[in-house]
Amino acid sequence: MKTTKAEILKLFIRHFQNELDTLVRNAKTAHEDATHEEAQAEDRHDTQAIEASYLAMGQAKRVYDLERTLEEFNGYLEQVRIVRKQITPGTLVTLQGNESPLITLFALTGGGQKVTIQGSTISITTPLSPLGQALEGAAVSEEIAYDAKNETREYRILVLE
Repeated sequence: MKTTKAEILKLFIRHFQNELDTLVRNAKTAHEDATHEEAQAEDRHDTQAIEASYLAMGQAKRVYDLERTLEEFNGYLEQVRIVRKQITPGTLVTLQGNESPLITLFALTGGGQKVTIQGSTISITTPLSPLGQALEGAAVSEEIAYDAKNETREYRILVLE
């Protein structure tokens, strides 16, 4: 049975939603710690409340980023039936290099995240990465090359979904 692009997108969405749920719980705790009466500074050297507030702000930013990522991936799910001739955000790409095939989802956010389904690992590649820069706008049967870790990697684009 072949894995569908929709199944892969749903796995990424579930991954990001789980991460968001955990982060929201942690952000709430950090906010409570920052505003708790025991966190008030006892003297000018006591930075517990300041540190807790920085943590809360950082977590709030990450919550915002994850919410945008979830919106993006839900949008890809809505467009799952679009036939792509070139690699654009939301394209599932299968590449063949010297090793086994590489499957990646080209997306604007979520770079580096991976899911495994039916023994295959699918990663997210963004336009900010060297591979993403090489992929953006490419088409089936094209060969791409990019530098990574002091070596040039070459792939042929086999499938776009």
